[in-house]
Amino acid sequence: MIRDSVLSAIKAHALPPMPKQRRPIVIIGAGGIVRSAHLPAYEKGKFSVIGLMDQSLERADLLAKSHAIARTFDNIDSVVQFAPNDVVYDIAVPASQLSHILPHIPDGSAVLMQKPMGETIEEARIIRDLCRTKNLTASVNFSLRYSPNNLAISALARAGLLGDLHDLQVQTTTYTPWDLWTFLATAPRVEIMYHSIHYFDLIRSWLGNPNSVYAKTVKTLTRLPWPRPRPSQSWTTAATCGSSLQVIITTTLARSISTASCSGKVLVVRLASAWA
Repeated sequence: MIRDSVLSAIKAHALPPMPKQRRPIVIIGAGGIVRSAHLPAYEKGKFSVIGLMDQSLERADLLAKSHAIARTFDNIDSVVQFAPNDVVYDIAVPASQLSHILPHIPDGSAVLMQKPMGETIEEARIIRDLCRTKNLTASVNFSLRYSPNNLAISALARAGLLGDLHDLQVQTTTYTPWDLWTFLATAPRVEIMYHSIHYFDLIRSWLGNPNSVYAKTVKTLTRLPWPRPRPSQSWTTAATCGSSLQVIITTTLARSISTASCSGKVLVVRLASAWA
């Protein structure tokens, strides 16, 4: 029988982390991810979004009106001039644009970048160096590690109720409508960089960085309303973390479910979600 004190500790750890002081937010980018994810989350968490910028001022105005955001902009310099010193810059743009935007952000600012951190290793190094040179408090938007089900399972693990962890698997069968994001038509890679990167970070939240990784990708041709058919990927990754831990991530393109499971000597737990 689990003691009440243990249950209370598990419940506390399962709550999403919140800042001690809420800072104002300005968002750069008014696309689908901001409309359907960022703004609803900020409203639920009672965070104040004080400005919204997009190259299309009409699009920024339309989205701002639906969420009671007072100020809109169509260029970064105007955003920086308006923003208070303690603002958080939420930069929700294609990864290829991050290295062009960061030089305009004031030194010492707080920045949240939409994943991935560049589309190539060269871009990632440029972004890293910019953040260090400008002394930015920067983060990449990895949200799966903070999902309610993962917080609950990690709370069980922290309480010792899973035993010794020796296996962690992510199996995803899902349909992603890539045609909703037109900039992805020219992206060098799609599935791993813009979707399954979340599963890698989920693993890292449990086990840290792996000692070795093996990845295999198989392209499947899909018919999307783009200038040319776009290859999606079905891929498997195997990783080792320490001498006795193994990780397997498998994702395929279809309409079905996504599961993640972790195995210990005491218990095997599965997290599942399904959508049409």
